[in-house]
This record gives sequence, structure tokens and C-alpha cells, in this order.
Amino acid sequence: MRETSHIDATIVYTLASQLGSNLQLAVDGLGHLYVADPDNGRVVEIDGPAGSAGGIGTTTTYLTSGFTAPSSVAVDSNNNLYVIDGSNLIEIASGAATTITDNLSSATGLAVDASGSVYVASTAGSFRIPAVSGTLVPSSETPIAATVTNPSGIAVDYLGNVYLADATALDLHVVSPNGALNFGNVPLGGQPSLNETVINSGNTPLTVTGYTSTNAVDYTAADGTASAPARLLQAQPARPMSPWPLAPVSKAR
Repeated sequence: MRETSHIDATIVYTLASQLGSNLQLAVDGLGHLYVADPDNGRVVEIDGPAGSAGGIGTTTTYLTSGFTAPSSVAVDSNNNLYVIDGSNLIEIASGAATTITDNLSSATGLAVDASGSVYVASTAGSFRIPAVSGTLVPSSETPIAATVTNPSGIAVDYLGNVYLADATALDLHVVSPNGALNFGNVPLGGQPSLNETVINSGNTPLTVTGYTSTNAVDYTAADGTASAPARLLQAQPARPMSPWPLAPVSKAR
């Protein structure tokens, strides 16, 4: 039997007051809620035992020491807290704060995957800091989604797919961990074909090795050339890519 959840929108609890604007939230595995409150130069931690307001909200702690304007928060699978504060990425583990890097620029979002790797959305270029044997290695950071120039949010799912919202193009982008370009299904009642544009902006050519389709003709390039279906759509390599844009592709569904 499929389980469903229910949210009663008529029951509202006030967990914290006198917060500023541009807030970002994260919840750890223990039910603690963290709020980045840049206007007040603090991170607000709200927690409480089961049986309180929705299981949360009995104790409010204001984390202010060392913060100037914390703008983003995220939590890993070990319940360690990560905070972006200006140019600093800070990890708080067992109450101790460690600066992972102090070289951030125009960061707009933060996420952590199941392996403990950290993803930073930034208008100066989003990137991933890998975790090696449980330790973050900033010197090995790799850029992601270079064509998303104004990311306003970032998230990672349990498979390692990275999602970026573009505040300028008003688009949502997904980057899979193996470099594949994944196109979603056409919504119910949508168009019979879905147009996708692939832009290659680096210094080596982009090679499309295959793509999946059940149609006799899978895609039509801008010059009118039609191609028959193959197996998998994948871009190789993921980074870097060439300065010449690939022609827009129309995928038939």
C-alpha cells in the first residue's frame, strides 16, 4: 500500500520572530531546524523533543559568534552544519567551527550530497568540493553547470543529481553525476515534441555519444538534419567544453 502524508495548513506555529529577509533553511536528521538570517548576522537553531509543536520549536538558539551575514545553510548525513558567510564556507561539527574555504565569491546557495561533498551555487561560477575519506578537499573543487549564470538555489538528490534554479532565465537545470544530460518527460497535456538547447562553452569539443528514443526520428538539428534513435544521450567530457555552441535540438516524444 502506498503511504501518503498530510499537511494540515490550518495549524500554524510561530517558531521564531524578529527575523530579517533573504532567509534560507535546512533541517538535520535529528529534526533541528537551521535558519540563515543574514540581516541579523546569525544562524537560528530551533529544536525540541517529539510532542512539541510538530516535534520542533521548544528551544531556540542564536548562533552569532564569528558570523557577519550568513546567507545559506546545509546539513550533511552526519548532522554537521555548513554555513556560507560572505566569502567563507564554515563547517560546524560537534559545536566546533572550521573554515573550509575563505575564497567564495557571490555565493547564492549551498547543498551537501550523500558522500559529504559540498556544492556551492554562485553567480561567479558554481562548483563542487569533494569529500575524500570524510574530509572536504577545497583544492580539488570542480566547476559545475557553467552555463547557469545566475543560480538562485541548489539541491542534490540521493542519486547525486544536482539541481540549479536560474533566476535570470527562470529555468531549472539538472546535472547528473556521470555527465549525462537528462531531459524530463513532457507534462500531461503538453506538446508532442520538446525543444532542448545544448550549449557548449569551454575549450574542447562536445561529443554526443548516443541518446534514447522510441521514435523513428529522434531529433532534428537547426539545419534540418534528422537523426534516428540510439541508446543513450551523454556528453563527454563533462568539463571543460568548447567555445562553439551546439545547434539547438528538438527532441520528438
